[in-house]
Amino acid sequence: MGKENLEEWTPYEITELENLLPVTQETLERVRGNYLDNPKTQLFNYGTEIGLPRTTVEMIKREQELAVPEERKLLLERFRKIPFESTVWEPELTFKRINPFTAFEKSPPLYFGIGGGSKMPCKGLPFDVLAMILAGEYLRRELKLGKGYILLADRITYTNIGKTTDFTKEAIDKILGGERDLLRIILRKLGIDDFWQVFLQTDLEEIVGPELKKDYEDFIQNADTFDFVGGHHYSIEMADIKTLVGRQQLGGVKLGWFIRKPERCSGGFGYIMDEQPFDARYIYLMAYQNLPNTTSFAYVKSGMRLIGKGGIEKAPPYICYYPERRLLLSPLERPIEKLAVATKAGGGFRYEWARQFFGGIASLFEKLILREEIPVSGKQGFREQAKAEKIDFILKYIFDGSEVEAENIWKKTFPTAL
Repeated sequence: MGKENLEEWTPYEITELENLLPVTQETLERVRGNYLDNPKTQLFNYGTEIGLPRTTVEMIKREQELAVPEERKLLLERFRKIPFESTVWEPELTFKRINPFTAFEKSPPLYFGIGGGSKMPCKGLPFDVLAMILAGEYLRRELKLGKGYILLADRITYTNIGKTTDFTKEAIDKILGGERDLLRIILRKLGIDDFWQVFLQTDLEEIVGPELKKDYEDFIQNADTFDFVGGHHYSIEMADIKTLVGRQQLGGVKLGWFIRKPERCSGGFGYIMDEQPFDARYIYLMAYQNLPNTTSFAYVKSGMRLIGKGGIEKAPPYICYYPERRLLLSPLERPIEKLAVATKAGGGFRYEWARQFFGGIASLFEKLILREEIPVSGKQGFREQAKAEKIDFILKYIFDGSEVEAENIWKKTFPTAL
């Protein structure tokens, strides 16, 4: 597009972006220049956030679309028309992050990561993580994607060692190793284990091979040199994206979760605790280095605690610090009883958000796995008891025949969440 557009730059007024990563004027100027000069640079909806006029950004996007092969256009249109009828999705942000440079016609992979906790080691695996698994499977089928990867981020969680006395390597290995083993049982029972691979971050070389693993380490080392990356754990996360779903000639889909505006969630104003900071850093690092970005990003809603302090408390779908306040993806969970208590106490299904989110998980399970509606009793002991019965059915379905194995893993991994 050329430097003649420099005169069109609008004043630097950061909105969402300033909450996501530390940006200097030097970074902005270099990213702007690359975005204007290189048609392979991808900024998604961040083009207007760095001061470029909306008309300029739309012109760049049209030029990018013109370079898309015909066979890919059909799949991009299919992506945009996917009926996100399930209420686990965050469709607005997902539509903004569909990338025309992702080679959908070549069945690229799909990936999402699961952390082990940042404030403290995780105390249980939430039921909410099924939103990511089932949403990922939905995308895989609809777009005819290739392998799905679920990465257990032990290496990133190691960066928290010493933060508290219970953050030790042994504790992290126990938690994420146990979650890996539970997820393998779950994927097997859902009948999708042939298409999904669950592994620890430290075992990445077994998945991608030594050559890509070397590129991975080089990427981390390079990312560590940029101030706006914000820390070593961000560098590792971005290397995961680049290695699993960012290979230049193929790309892929990174599935994340979204918590909406920070002032509406626990944690206070100004801090976005979902996966946007990781994704924004990756997008900007690729643009800053003038590298083509072939990754698309899709988002589900965050998880939630069943009872909040004066209102709904959203939380990562795979992180649980207070097991008594979350639905757990456990063979020992009693969801009808737990949801009844929470709902009668003013939480649980009294929140419309909870009714939609958990109802969305159930509807995806019915559509993708059971292929029929889950039967319910018709009892009205508490609000939306039918949804609680569906969750109970899903848990029984998942762990039927593997109760002893799953219980042993759970008790070893989460001994305080029984």
